[in-house]
Amino acid sequence: MPLSASSQDNALLRTRQAARSSSPPDCDAALMGQIAARVVTLSDLRGLADVMTLLTPRASS
Repeated sequence: MPLSASSQDNALLRTRQAARSSSPPDCDAALMGQIAARVVTLSDLRGLADVMTLLTPRASS
C-alpha cells in the first residue's frame, strides 16, 4: 500500500533534518527527501501480501 501523504511528509521532514545535521556538504537534502518519500515500510509489504492473498485464486481440491 502506498504511504499516506502525511507519512510521506513526515519521512521527508525527518530526512531533511537528518541530512542537514549529519550529511557531507555535497549531499543534496532535496534528493534525499525524494528518496525517503519512496521508502516502503514493512507494514506496507504486509498489507500488499494480504491483498495478494485475497486476489490469488485458490486451487480447488
